[in-house]
Order: sequence, then C-alpha cells, then structure tokens
Amino acid sequence: MADTVTIDRCQFDTLLRSNGSSTSGPVTASSTLPNSENQSDVGGLKSRHAPPGIFPRNAVPFRVQEEAPSTHDPFESEKRQWLGRNDKRTILLSNLPERAVHKDIIAVIQGGLLLDLFIRSGDRTANVSFADGNAAQDFFAHTKRNDLYILGKRVDVRWNERQFILPNHVARKLAAGASRNLVLHNVPITITEQQLREDLEHIHNLVVVDVFFKHLDLHVSLNSVHNALYARTCMMSRAAYKGIKIDFDEDQCALPLPLPQRFPKKKDLQAQAKHAMPVVNRFHLLDMEDPGNGSEEDEEVDMDHLSGIARHLDLKGPIIAT
Repeated sequence: MADTVTIDRCQFDTLLRSNGSSTSGPVTASSTLPNSENQSDVGGLKSRHAPPGIFPRNAVPFRVQEEAPSTHDPFESEKRQWLGRNDKRTILLSNLPERAVHKDIIAVIQGGLLLDLFIRSGDRTANVSFADGNAAQDFFAHTKRNDLYILGKRVDVRWNERQFILPNHVARKLAAGASRNLVLHNVPITITEQQLREDLEHIHNLVVVDVFFKHLDLHVSLNSVHNALYARTCMMSRAAYKGIKIDFDEDQCALPLPLPQRFPKKKDLQAQAKHAMPVVNRFHLLDMEDPGNGSEEDEEVDMDHLSGIARHLDLKGPIIAT
C-alpha cells in the first residue's frame, strides 16, 4: 500500500503556483481513486485532479487537508489574560516563627489564588507564589501598609529574586477552574484521612495541609496547584477511589483583601462626644442639702458649740447666728 502525505490547502496552492501550472477546475480534497477519468501517473500511482508535469516522477501522492472550522473562543484570551507566564508573582516571607507550618501561613494569605507555597525550615523562610501577578502586587502593598503577623510574630515581606514561572499546562488548567484544593464527593467510610495521606506521600514536594470531612465530602488542602493536578490523576487511577467524583475545591486564599480601616479625625471625635454627653452640674454630688424635706430642727444652730469655738479662737464680741 502506497504511503500518503497530508498537507493543507494553502501549501497545495503554493505548490501549484510554484510549478507554473493551474488546474482547469477547483481542487477538492479527495483520496487516490483508481480507474477514474483524467487521472495522471504520479510516481507510478494514479492521482485524480493532478495535471501532468506538476510533480516529479518519484513524488508521493498526498491528500489535501481541508481547513478545520475555527473553534476559537473569543473569551479565551480574556480568561488567560491574567495568567502571565513570567509575571512577578513570588513573595519571600522571612523571619518566620520556628513552629510555623503551611497551615499557619495559608491562614494569613488573601487576595488571590495561591499557586505554590514552599517552606525552607532551616532558613525560616517561605516562597509564596500567586497565580495572578496583580494579586501578588496587591498583597505585597497590603503587607507593607499593615504589616504581616504569623502566630503573633511580625515577619519580613519582600520580593523573591527567583520568580515562579507558570507552565503552560498549569495555566490551561487554572483557566478551566483548577486550584490547589480537592474535594471528593460521597466518600465511603472505608477511606480515611490516614489512608489518603499515605496514598499521596509518594508525590515529590506535595504537602497535605489539611483534610476534613463535610457531610459525605472529603476536602483536601494541598500546597500547590501542580501537585493537586498530579494528586487528582493519581487518585483517579487507584481502585480505592473508583467511582468517586474528584473536583477542584475553592481556595480560601482567593478571598478579597480586607478594606483599609478609616480612623476618624480628632475633630470628628470631639463633635461626637459633645453631642453624646449631656450637660450636667459637676458639683451636684457635693450638694448635701435637701430643700424639699428640711425641718426647723435641722436649721437650728448650736449656739453653745459656736461659743466654744469663739473662746478657742479668742474672738471678742457676741456671736450672732443669722
């Protein structure tokens, strides 16, 4: 059986023009048909719609490949616009607490989908990479304004010299809805957290951050998106997870950053305090008299007592009580 070469129509038309010949009619995509009219001998084989003298004697017959209909999604470029391959997306956290783990760092990261988290325990540093470079810029600016605390300790935040380069296949998965978290639906009781950790421990640099059950679904939090892709493929190939639907779960790091707090001015505070506090007599508590319930006995003055005070002070003249 003769070999067949497939080329597209553009190359076929160029080949026809380069040989200085033109066909009498439109060239259509067709296979080699024996015993047909107006066939030419090309390389010892019959080829329809091939005028003589176009191909060399040792040429191999080919089929013209029709152009496939365009399946370009006009929104595809918008979906991948934020997934720049060489964006500035990796932040270095240094001076971490000695007992800080992945879960503690993820708890303080917000503003964008987390692409990768790598901790160097010896240096007490961590590389935090966002999928979106703009999210990394916003998070960096937020930490510079408000500082970043992990387990009650302030950590240093700066850009990493080595930036994470986003692979193309990971970018396509992210555009389709992938994340670093997985959810297993309707998990049987035979699958436990310990079994899941053992099934994933062979994956290099994969860290199971957290595993928890919610109703009948098992939620798995991992440290990176590419490890989540590999872990999902690995679990789907195992017999223990056969028939279980495994999807990508939401990433809590994608929550928006908290809005900056607006502190009221001093004038506003004074105005609020003036309207809130009623005007009262500060010396009201010192007024021990009760004019409504007084009696004549209470108003009488002890003349003997006053006379004794006058003798003690060596005062002259009578003491008159008014």
